[in-house]
Amino acid sequence: MKMFGNFMILAQGLSVLLLSGLTVSEVYLNVSPNRLEFFIRESLSLTCLDDGQPAVGWTAMKHSGGHNLCRPGLRDFGTVNGSSVILSDLDNKDTSFYWCEDRNGQRSEYVTIQIEDHAILDIPARPVIIGSNLTLHCIMRNGSTVAAYFFINGSLVVPGPEPEPQTELNIRNVQKSDEGSYSCVATTYGRSPRSRLRVRDPPSAPTPPPPPIHLRVSVNVTPSLQQFFTNGPYISVTCVEDGQTVDDWMVMRTIENKTVECGGSCADFDRFIVSYCSLAFYLNFTGVYWCESKSGLKSDQVTITLTDEHLILEIPALPVVTGSDVTLRCKNRKDGTVSANFFKDGILVGDKVQEFTISKVQQSDEGLYSCSTDETGSSPQSRLRVRDPEETPPSTESAS
Repeated sequence: MKMFGNFMILAQGLSVLLLSGLTVSEVYLNVSPNRLEFFIRESLSLTCLDDGQPAVGWTAMKHSGGHNLCRPGLRDFGTVNGSSVILSDLDNKDTSFYWCEDRNGQRSEYVTIQIEDHAILDIPARPVIIGSNLTLHCIMRNGSTVAAYFFINGSLVVPGPEPEPQTELNIRNVQKSDEGSYSCVATTYGRSPRSRLRVRDPPSAPTPPPPPIHLRVSVNVTPSLQQFFTNGPYISVTCVEDGQTVDDWMVMRTIENKTVECGGSCADFDRFIVSYCSLAFYLNFTGVYWCESKSGLKSDQVTITLTDEHLILEIPALPVVTGSDVTLRCKNRKDGTVSANFFKDGILVGDKVQEFTISKVQQSDEGLYSCSTDETGSSPQSRLRVRDPEETPPSTESAS
């Protein structure tokens, strides 16, 4: 307990240190391998990332021993290799704190890395997304798994009069309540360090462009859904008016802050014929789509999501008219429609049901919907859009 108390004092001191700068959530410190605990003589790399790419102008920083603040390449703080810092041949049992910082003093969240010589817990360095599944193991120096007792916040996870050691700890459908300090104890190899499991909300749906001008021309998706599995069918996106494809309009999309026209890049779109676009399942076509005329007039827009996870939410691509009924379903990659929990803006609205029906849809039903199961985690989030049937959009001629 004394060592853990010193660990807490060090963590509190670092918290005061980091509060002196602005914390930036977009930039994060990536640890590879993705663990918080390592054995003596192991190696790891640290990289400052922004949206999965090296963050320009950001540097990995270290706080160790209570006071020492070191930059990469100095004293005992690794070697610089491109945009990464390599810590090789770790040689001391140690608890150190690492984060990313730029020249203006902006800082990412910090990561606590601990070095041990007997047993470690393979707990991830990156936060775990709510609704996902997680398995923890107690491992030995040679990398093999060993049966152990698992603890959270100092309490045995599977208590009992005669508890048995477990080969792994499974946490299904991770929730914020699962956040805490985890450790394992192997009878022969001793106790691992304590490391904190961090839990985060799933990323929100891509932010759409500013509200478009509502025209008679609309963007039509076939099948009329917003979420699709990888290895699925081709998806077509067309510009239509009164159910007919219109000329002189182009399908546009924004993905990863880049806006392109259909056919503008061979890697982005499979094939196109002016106002018709076919998306291949093996390409990443997640983004915001709309139709646009040569004069700059725009249709309504829709967010299409391609996922390689296990669940999708069947939610209509086009807006739902107020007063009508809409049914949402949760679809498993292997089993089709499954019973699931349904969420609106992160709040549970349907508990383990085969389908979720909204009768006489109103404007208040508009929002971000998702579904989840205990076995396979969560689907992406998609927005249900609601329109008033009495709202008559202007014609393409009068809109100009």
